[in-house]
Amino acid sequence: MKLTIQTKRVYDKPEPRKDGQRILVMRLWPRGIRLDAVNLWLKDLGPKRDLLTAYKAGKVRWPTFEKRYLEGLESDEARRALSQLMQTLQGSRFTLLCACRDLKRCHTAPLKRTLARWAKLS
Repeated sequence: MKLTIQTKRVYDKPEPRKDGQRILVMRLWPRGIRLDAVNLWLKDLGPKRDLLTAYKAGKVRWPTFEKRYLEGLESDEARRALSQLMQTLQGSRFTLLCACRDLKRCHTAPLKRTLARWAKLS
């Protein structure tokens, strides 16, 4: 399966030709964002609230956050959301959206790698 996956802040201006389907992967809906700004909301692919809070407070460093986030993708809810996403987007372009200011230290980075691995296996 050929997937084109990119990541972007949900607050960035949509670029329909470049973005493809816009998939929000946060547990809470971001303030000020209209419902029609995203095509699909998969909140179970966002980090658990306690993990995100600990990371933002500096109690958890990035390597630990990333490891625990990936472990969270093993949950039944996250597995269902991953399967739904892969079935919906077969062979297409899409953008993972979140509100993180630093996309290099954002859960969308390991999620993107996970989706790319899944795509190669199918």
